[in-house]
Amino acid sequence: MDNSISKALIMVASVLLAMIVIAFLTFTMRRTGDWATTQDDKILAEQKDKFNKEYEAFDKDLMYGVDVISCLNKAKSNNKQIEEKGYVTGEKHDTSYHVNVKFTLNSALTENITVYHMSNGNRKEIPYEGMGDQPNSSKVSISGSVFSVSGSYASQIPGGSSKIDFSKNLGTYKNGTTKIDSGDYNLVGDKSNLVDALLTCSDTLKQTVKNKNKETSSATDGWTKATWETALYDMKTRKFTCEEIKYNATTGRVNYLHFSEI
Repeated sequence: MDNSISKALIMVASVLLAMIVIAFLTFTMRRTGDWATTQDDKILAEQKDKFNKEYEAFDKDLMYGVDVISCLNKAKSNNKQIEEKGYVTGEKHDTSYHVNVKFTLNSALTENITVYHMSNGNRKEIPYEGMGDQPNSSKVSISGSVFSVSGSYASQIPGGSSKIDFSKNLGTYKNGTTKIDSGDYNLVGDKSNLVDALLTCSDTLKQTVKNKNKETSSATDGWTKATWETALYDMKTRKFTCEEIKYNATTGRVNYLHFSEI
């Protein structure tokens, strides 16, 4: 009988030991899972804070247009990455991670092309008369990315052509349907096509084309160089204030900024 009792006690002890081991393993796995989840949440929180700080740096009462341009390009790059990630995985990209930047202009952005030539008297390089956003001189006219020199000046352009074409088509804002007038513009949504077109020249705010033909550049009325100040060149020196910054309710990330010209 004592032997039976001993066996029973051993069985009970074995069962209890197994239950303790199972409980310990379950507890350990749960704690490990909780720790992993906590670590993931911590990483996501750090990523969100870093992301927000990059945009919160633009939340200022006074800044120049160059800061607004920088914010526009940053948001554009972010949105493109979100969309491309969706295309790679085959899933629909999550627009809740998009950032929209709105800016308000008090007056239209202007572009300026100035063509220089050697003066007749002191042989200094000076601009042709009548240059500016709306040239009134019959000597120079602008069409898209091409400026034309008429009259006797036409013969001074290399190749016998009266037109000089810039390397990029940046003049679509002048006298055209995409001119950036006063008003509100959005990176995402209303007038986003105009903002996207405007940002195409953000890497070259000002261009210079030089006349490499020595015969025509050194002539009395021959042109020497032409400079193109784009619409963004005008915008970069204007003063702005950040009117509003918003965060996505789900992600907690910045998803909207509004800048107004002062």
